[in-house]
Amino acid sequence: PGGSANLVRKRPLQEFAFGAQASAGSWDYYRAVADLSTPFDSQGKVRGRFIAAYEDRGSFVDRVNSTRPTLYGIVEADLTPHTTLAAGVAYQRARTTPAFGLPAYADGSLLDVRRGTNLSAAWNQIEEDTTEIFADLEHRLAGGGVVKASVFHRDTDTPTRLTTWPNRAVN
Repeated sequence: PGGSANLVRKRPLQEFAFGAQASAGSWDYYRAVADLSTPFDSQGKVRGRFIAAYEDRGSFVDRVNSTRPTLYGIVEADLTPHTTLAAGVAYQRARTTPAFGLPAYADGSLLDVRRGTNLSAAWNQIEEDTTEIFADLEHRLAGGGVVKASVFHRDTDTPTRLTTWPNRAVN
């Protein structure tokens, strides 16, 4: 088996647009997103897009939850009719109380416990702050090709990583 993922950043639109959405789901899942795209000049040659999202997620597993506020901003400018420069930043702050599964018996059989059982320590906690800075310069060729130069930097800070998990077969 194999696969690939093509991650494409959201780009600014040449006209004003605003969208907001909220969702809720099973096991205390809540998410809200606000997305604003706006031109900075009358021709739409310089434009920006700003996104704010917040996710609060529970789990069917005891004591497992996470919160993830995210901010994203990009400014894009048409330097010529065929050349575009874009630069932006994304920030996410993740706070998670994880569980890493249940141990099994030495013969591979599973424990007879309810599905939400969590044997990890109650003090399990992971904090992670990620900041990404990026810039792209793209030139569209007359024959349909594209020349693109990109720079990208990601800084991840993990001030707290307190975790335990079962790592042996059940005796």
